[in-house]
Amino acid sequence: MLILRDLLTGTKRFGELKKSIGSVSQKVEYSLMKLGWSLQPILDAMKDWGEDYKSSLEKKYENHKKV
Repeated sequence: MLILRDLLTGTKRFGELKKSIGSVSQKVEYSLMKLGWSLQPILDAMKDWGEDYKSSLEKKYENHKKV
């Protein structure tokens, strides 16, 4: 998932991927194929859901602290 997320912004070199995910085979460039790009709407929806869920938890926590 992390490689897919990082490749949605374009082709990356090993060093760029390593910075964001840790260990990957060396001296290789990674990019998405058409099938990988088809996951972008799903990954975007998962990201949006996660941000919304985090926000709702933060609001609940803040409301709970006020009581």
